[in-house]
Amino acid sequence: KDLEIEDYQKLYQQIGDVAKEAERAMVTVTGISANTDWFMNVYENRHTCAGIILAENGKEMLILTRYSVIKTCDSVIVTFCDGKRYDAVLKKSDPNTDMTIVAVDLENISDDTREACKLAELGSTKNSSIDGTPVIAIGDPLGVSESMAMGQITSHTSVKDMTDTNVSLLTTDIYGSSNASGVIINMSGRVLAIITQDGASTDAKNLICGYAISDLKDRLEKLSNGQEIAYLGIVGLDVTEDISNEYDVPVGAYVRQVVIDSPAMDAGIQNGDVIVKLGTTDINSFSDYKDAMLKCQPDDLMMVTVKRKGRMEYVELSYEITLGKLSN
Repeated sequence: KDLEIEDYQKLYQQIGDVAKEAERAMVTVTGISANTDWFMNVYENRHTCAGIILAENGKEMLILTRYSVIKTCDSVIVTFCDGKRYDAVLKKSDPNTDMTIVAVDLENISDDTREACKLAELGSTKNSSIDGTPVIAIGDPLGVSESMAMGQITSHTSVKDMTDTNVSLLTTDIYGSSNASGVIINMSGRVLAIITQDGASTDAKNLICGYAISDLKDRLEKLSNGQEIAYLGIVGLDVTEDISNEYDVPVGAYVRQVVIDSPAMDAGIQNGDVIVKLGTTDINSFSDYKDAMLKCQPDDLMMVTVKRKGRMEYVELSYEITLGKLSN
């Protein structure tokens, strides 16, 4: 049967309904800071970005938004889907992924707003056949608040390397703003990625991409529970069995870079070391390392065991290191 115009209209209406329902979990976060001009006149700077309602803890509504937008602000205002505005406070942050949690006191939120909004539903990005999945970008993907755009996932294999972790990037064919914010959802309205343009390739800066939600869930849970993220200070790579056999490098987390002035640098860990043990946990890959680090707390005294290439072979060294705090 040939498709008629009415069929396309019905399809787009259904897609719009999915986006509209998911947008109940979206908010606009405004950071306000006071500045003084040359004539000592005080004026306000306002910066906005999209956020999502992540959870409630019985006292507060927790909202995930962009850390870089509000980190230096004097005050934060959250505008919900019904247009009502409420003061918010900055909670825990992850500068690595540019994510932060802001909280609005539940006692201050009206019943009408509570009824109008909802918690975001998080999906899964662990399916290797995710490429080609139709998706919708909502929030601020086009540089305009409460905008939306539709497309499909074109790639999920790119990885953004960060301090002590890495995150998979979902790339779409959606053309948006270079300052886009918000989320990428599937046709069930579940969040698949948090929009970021930091990982976009230089020749496709305006194609919407985002951090895969499955790689973020443990970090988001930690931030939502009010916990700081521990910090050792390395950028690493996997040393798999195949790589180990081919290049004669020990299996573990290969240290590609040591962050300046980090606990790792202060202790003596060097580029080219391979981390094979963190505390009592064996490290057989960089994935093992980042999972083990997420279970640690700042100020934990940790024995870090590495293998370092000597003249003839790799030698094992151990360092006792007090972990730092990533938010610092």
